[in-house]
Amino acid sequence: MSFPDLASPNLVDWTDYADRNAAASSATFASAVLARAGTGRVFLVWSPGYRTFGTKCEATVHALRTARPQETHVTAADGPNGERVALERFAP
Repeated sequence: MSFPDLASPNLVDWTDYADRNAAASSATFASAVLARAGTGRVFLVWSPGYRTFGTKCEATVHALRTARPQETHVTAADGPNGERVALERFAP
């Protein structure tokens, strides 16, 4: 699922993306992800300070970590355009 609209990550809707990100709640997004995951694991790919997100990625990580403290940092790498990308796993 993609932030902020929980849509498929196969094709991101870039229309008004910055405005939709600004209006979105990381806590609401994390709650919806956890509800859909049920007893399954949650994987989150994120980048700190990603443009148009501000600190929403960090807030989403925090919300998931609060609900599922058994987090595993899977990997981090340099993504496209030099941004740092991390992959976290949250166990049920």
